[in-house]
Amino acid sequence: MNFLSSFKGRIITVVILLVISSLVISSFISYRQLSTSIVGNIDKYSQLQVDSTANKINSWFQNIKKGLAATAPDFAIPRDDEQLLLMVKQVFLATDANDILAAYEDGKAITAIDGKLSLESYDPRTRDWYKDAKQKGSTIITGIYSDATTGGLMISIAEPFYYNGQFSGALLADIRLETVSNFIKNSSFADTTLNLYDMTGMTIASTDDSQIVGKPMDSANATLTRLKDMISSNEEGTFEFSQDKKTTLAYFTTLNLNDTISWKVAITVDKSSHFIEIEEGLNSALITGFILVIMASIISLLSLNRLYRPILTLKETIVDLANGNADLTRRIDVQSNDDLGQIADAVNKFTLNLQSMMLDISQSTTYISDGIEALRSQTVHNNNVLLEHAAETEQIVVAITEMSSTADSVAQSAAQSATFTQKSTDEAKRSKEVVKGAVFGVAELVTEVDKMALNIQTMNEDTNKINSVLSVIGEIADQTNLLALNAAIEAARAGDQGRGFAVVADEVRTLAARTQQSTSEINDMLTRLRSGADSVVQAMKTTKTSCEQTAETTESVNESLDSMTESVLQINDLGIQIATAAEEQSSVTEEINRNMTTIQHMVQQLTTNSEKTLSSTHNLASSNAQLMGIVSQFKLK
Repeated sequence: MNFLSSFKGRIITVVILLVISSLVISSFISYRQLSTSIVGNIDKYSQLQVDSTANKINSWFQNIKKGLAATAPDFAIPRDDEQLLLMVKQVFLATDANDILAAYEDGKAITAIDGKLSLESYDPRTRDWYKDAKQKGSTIITGIYSDATTGGLMISIAEPFYYNGQFSGALLADIRLETVSNFIKNSSFADTTLNLYDMTGMTIASTDDSQIVGKPMDSANATLTRLKDMISSNEEGTFEFSQDKKTTLAYFTTLNLNDTISWKVAITVDKSSHFIEIEEGLNSALITGFILVIMASIISLLSLNRLYRPILTLKETIVDLANGNADLTRRIDVQSNDDLGQIADAVNKFTLNLQSMMLDISQSTTYISDGIEALRSQTVHNNNVLLEHAAETEQIVVAITEMSSTADSVAQSAAQSATFTQKSTDEAKRSKEVVKGAVFGVAELVTEVDKMALNIQTMNEDTNKINSVLSVIGEIADQTNLLALNAAIEAARAGDQGRGFAVVADEVRTLAARTQQSTSEINDMLTRLRSGADSVVQAMKTTKTSCEQTAETTESVNESLDSMTESVLQINDLGIQIATAAEEQSSVTEEINRNMTTIQHMVQQLTTNSEKTLSSTHNLASSNAQLMGIVSQFKLK
């Protein structure tokens, strides 16, 4: 039997897993705490060491600068060479510099070690440090340079001095980088390297033998290039990088000697060497944990084997009860009142209840068998009745469908009739409007004819007046002609004196004749005009009579249209009523059709349900038979 498939095996497995989990978590927490503590100590001590070294070097430089600044003014006072040599040696002893040199404008130079130097061998005025101190007028610090005599790397501090406001010279302190290296070598600790670089990354001092003093820090080891870039671009910080396949931590800070010169103090720590203690502690914890897991597993196995015996006894009893002849009269012997005893007592009660239930089921199956047979007979009868009802319902549905179709046709025809009637009503209304317009037009025409007849009558009267005027003009022309004739006779009697008067008389007579002729022509024209006006008046009277007759006829047509419109409206109302009744009939027919269809569906569902009920009855009978077979397997009495 599979160990993990048993309840006891799962309990033992869970206990072992809990022990392992507890040990793993405890070991992990201890490892994290120890590693955090060690890393924190490394960070703290390394940063402290970097700052301490930088402070030592800075203090040393500041002491030298202060010593030079304090004693330089004394060298401006004129003294003999012995006094100056003594003063230089005192400054040398007080500042811990490698050498002190006093230089003057006249080229004189006195050192603490070599004494006075000849001008031929050494002219301080040509040196860069002397020129820079003179030009700046304050303390200057040179860059790193090689000593001309020894070839060693050095750095110098120069302080100018003045006499009566005039530059007299400078006091110089020489510092060999070997002296600076002592600060670095004395400040490092195990598994670390302490380094001092200038601003360009050149090595000034280092405890790492692979880094050459005076050479770039990455000249011997290319892996230091990233560290070089980091310390060149930052004042201080921490940097982790890989060096010789080892993880290395670097801590650095900046040492500012003055405004233009600064150095970098850096310490590198081999991270793996400081984690050996952590790894040893972890290995020890793993070994201890493994031993504890084995011991806990053995103890758990022995304890559970002893405590699990009553459960095995209960299991065997229940398996025998399940695999026997289903003897429900059998009971488990209860020997204790603990959890297992209570479980055994509960199993006995369950068996007793199951025995009682099986007895009831056995009795009930007999009653169910009788009921199933009666239900099957009734279901068969109901199914036959439903089949007949379904056939009748289907015929009714077909008839109602045809009636609904006929009602729809009547409704559609009534709707079309109502539409056509409405169109006729609209056309009659439009015709009525046209007739009204015609009546109005004829009335206006009669009015205009009356106005025209009146105007023609007025024109005829004016023509008669003109005729009277022409008669007067004719009479005047006759009298003028008669007067002209008399004047001509008198002129003839006068002879030559009356010849001119005779000519005038002839002209007057001619004019009178022409006037009579024109008057006659106008009279003829007026006669024709009057005759035409009379004809027009007569025609207008005839037109007026025709218009009046037309108006009467149009009015009769208007009345007929009113009657026709009223009749059409009545027909339209009847058509609407017919359409409404047809639609209601169609709606009722559709509702009946839907109801009958629903009834048909219900009948079909009832038929289907009846068939299902019959099938369920067979299934129930089969299930009851199976139940009776199952009950018969138990020993109930």
